[in-house]
Amino acid sequence: MESRYYEGCGREGPIRCIFLCEFHPVAGPKITCQVPNDYVSKETFDAVSVYIIPKAQLQRSILTVTVLGKKITGFPISIDNPKYARNAFYFNLCFVFDSWARTVHFEPVVKKLSEFLVTLEMECGFLSNDNCKVNLPSILQNILQELNWRKMCTVVVGNSTTHLKVVRVSRDPPPVEDHHVPCFTPAHKSFCREQWDLTTQQVIPFIDGFNHVAKIAAEADVENNLVKACIQNLVYYGVVRMICIFRYSAEYATTPKIKELLENEVFQKECLKYIAKSKTSKPSLRDVLLVYGGLRRGVTVKELAMRLQQHIQNLDIRKLVQFGVLTGILRRIHEYPVVLPEECAASPAIITVPPPLTPTTPRSHLLNHIHAHLHPHLSGENNSEWMGISKGLNTTDHGHGCTASYRSRLSFGRRALSSQERSMDEICVAVGCSYARLSAIMEGDPSVVILRK
Repeated sequence: MESRYYEGCGREGPIRCIFLCEFHPVAGPKITCQVPNDYVSKETFDAVSVYIIPKAQLQRSILTVTVLGKKITGFPISIDNPKYARNAFYFNLCFVFDSWARTVHFEPVVKKLSEFLVTLEMECGFLSNDNCKVNLPSILQNILQELNWRKMCTVVVGNSTTHLKVVRVSRDPPPVEDHHVPCFTPAHKSFCREQWDLTTQQVIPFIDGFNHVAKIAAEADVENNLVKACIQNLVYYGVVRMICIFRYSAEYATTPKIKELLENEVFQKECLKYIAKSKTSKPSLRDVLLVYGGLRRGVTVKELAMRLQQHIQNLDIRKLVQFGVLTGILRRIHEYPVVLPEECAASPAIITVPPPLTPTTPRSHLLNHIHAHLHPHLSGENNSEWMGISKGLNTTDHGHGCTASYRSRLSFGRRALSSQERSMDEICVAVGCSYARLSAIMEGDPSVVILRK
């Protein structure tokens, strides 16, 4: 089984062994206790002993060494005192894992346990006194079993106690894009605003579950990439989740999770509280289910809201959609523009399934079409600059009245339109125009079809 895994695969593995090594004044580095016995051979230890008991510059630092199919993580420590031979006592408590295992979440445990042993050594000579150290194997065995089984452990030695817990370190969240919309989770209430850095404090007031990242950056007057980094950090800590832009012209579809709303009373109360317009007049579950049931392909939020005006008076339909997306009751039906090859666009009647884009598919005509509608005052030489951007050419400012930020936005728009994997939301934010305007431009171009999925 282990042969399927590799260094950096991200999989977590159990602790295979815990050992204590010391620097003997005569014999040098050696293992004085390990559980299970002989898991780390003398040959393996000798090969990396210089990293297990390192020079002074690396003391009190987490060190991880991979050797002969094993990954060894330790926190080497030296205790300076004239009572020891060579005026110092050197030791390292190490955890051993499979070479492919992800071990970063064990590092705080190794450090805390090592610091606990320092306290015991300074109080009663627990490590340097052989009589005191007789109980160490059973202690390490208990730690090994408890951390592998329960991910937590309580270590008691005499009157001293320490608690160990393996806290899983989450992977970095996906990159945050301009068109993403951050929305607070219930976990945000457990964080104080003062806990965050100054930039995050400046950004947080503009997070309302409806503003996209680019709009937040503009309103907070914070550089776009800084806002993305802040929001990504909030996602990492579970303070916000990313959802899609809300539009009344958008289409949504219910998922099988709607059944949970029918059966779970706690879920129902949470939903009604979240979507209510006021605390005094809460909507009925029947009205909520009526709206959720009406959202489907071919029906926009606006059309449904107009049809069910009498049933949505006590609820905020934007919050209703937001709650549905956050909980998985609803999924957004996104629109993806696809540029057809010229021969297909000339004979649309023969098209049954839009062919995928290829690297040679012409897109400049679509970009020029959008450009002409968005910026009719720009023509001639300025339009040729847009042509250069649409063809992927590098442009410079030749004094034609186009600012660098404008050209940058057009260039970003060109990249957004270069793949059928880009949704209309992303393209709207990229080129800086409304959905209605961009949709009208694309619908007027016979070479463009819109995929809804």
